[in-house]
Amino acid sequence: MPQAEAAASASRGGSGVALLVFDTGHRRISHKLTLGGRRVTYVNDRTRSRARPGESRPRARAPLPTTGVEQFVRDLARKHHVSYTPTSMDRWAETVTKLAGDEERTGPVQDLLVALKRAGKLSTGDMAWLLVNYLRGRKLSARSL
Repeated sequence: MPQAEAAASASRGGSGVALLVFDTGHRRISHKLTLGGRRVTYVNDRTRSRARPGESRPRARAPLPTTGVEQFVRDLARKHHVSYTPTSMDRWAETVTKLAGDEERTGPVQDLLVALKRAGKLSTGDMAWLLVNYLRGRKLSARSL
């Protein structure tokens, strides 16, 4: 880590154990390390932006559903006037998947999730959360048939 610099020589953590803090710049590092009885903590651009005192946090939003995801996604897309339009990369990926012998196709809800993400209405984490819960719901409903 040539760019890592000591941001603070030593401070006291909540546990009373002295710790060292290293600024890693844009690199994301999360190794567990102890040097001379001191716990090493890494700070990077992502964690530093979260820890600035005095800045307002993003407002709390309603939690994402774990059931009824299909209707939630359709309503969200309707609210934001978002629809799915396949790109050339989408068509390429579909062709490669088909040539590989995989018959699995995305459905309209999965396509809407992609469109909402592309439109900036969902974060990557929110999209993943909704997709997992949508697929989980489909799997459970298929079992009950």
